Amino acid sequence: MYLRVGADGVGTTMLDPHTVDCEGNSALHFVVSIDFNEVAIWLIDKGFNFVLENNYGDTPYDIAVARKNYFLVRHMQKIYAVRR
Repeated sequence: MYLRVGADGVGTTMLDPHTVDCEGNSALHFVVSIDFNEVAIWLIDKGFNFVLENNYGDTPYDIAVARKNYFLVRHMQKIYAVRR
């Protein structure tokens, strides 16, 4: 599965869901950090790893907790319970 990204809104670059930047952040780290809940839920539902640590040891789950985004925290907890 690939995620289309691009400033034009159409998508000009293909991004592997397991790709991380130089700081170890995935697309999910980024969308959680800006509270883009709809995209975060879509990525999680497509199998993006919300317990993947970046270079600083932060996961998308940790970021959601730190930002007090309890909507995403609850969603991730539900998914985690189902996957166990």
